[in-house]
Amino acid sequence: MYKVTIVTNKTGVDEVVFDEVHFNGTGTATDPYLVYSEADLLYLTTNSFDKNTSAKLMANITINSVYSEKRGCTYDGKFDGNNKTVTIKNNSGLFYELGENAEVYNLSLKGSIAGSDPSLGVLANYSSGYIHNVKSLSVSVKSTGGKVNDIATLAKGGAGGIVGTNLAGAIVYNCTV
Repeated sequence: MYKVTIVTNKTGVDEVVFDEVHFNGTGTATDPYLVYSEADLLYLTTNSFDKNTSAKLMANITINSVYSEKRGCTYDGKFDGNNKTVTIKNNSGLFYELGENAEVYNLSLKGSIAGSDPSLGVLANYSSGYIHNVKSLSVSVKSTGGKVNDIATLAKGGAGGIVGTNLAGAIVYNCTV
């Protein structure tokens, strides 16, 4: 949230708080949303954004990522990590789902997530998008919802260092776990 002070005359100052203002930039390819704070990143990851959206990380951020707040939200735009680091805490990946037009790149991830919800991944719980040049470093992912490569728990999901479940069309390229 940003606080804006408006001067109405030479002697009077009125303070106005805008509580629905997030980011700098307009979210386009030529003027991406500039993500400077946890509040900016939370807004970006707890709402759905379409394929015309572009965002760029401008600082290293620690985020408290909660599965129930992100459930059903799809990010379908471009997200440039700008060679910054996001440290994840709690029980969800940074994004709930990356859509088929989503592209995430030049990002490092750290932290720990653990939960019983199906499909947990540090960057995204589900992805149909294109992920490249992402480093998942010093990360702990624990899921009691299911185990990777265990056919008996397949329906419950699993856990991944970058993505929990890759959906049709998903590409993970040149990434490090």
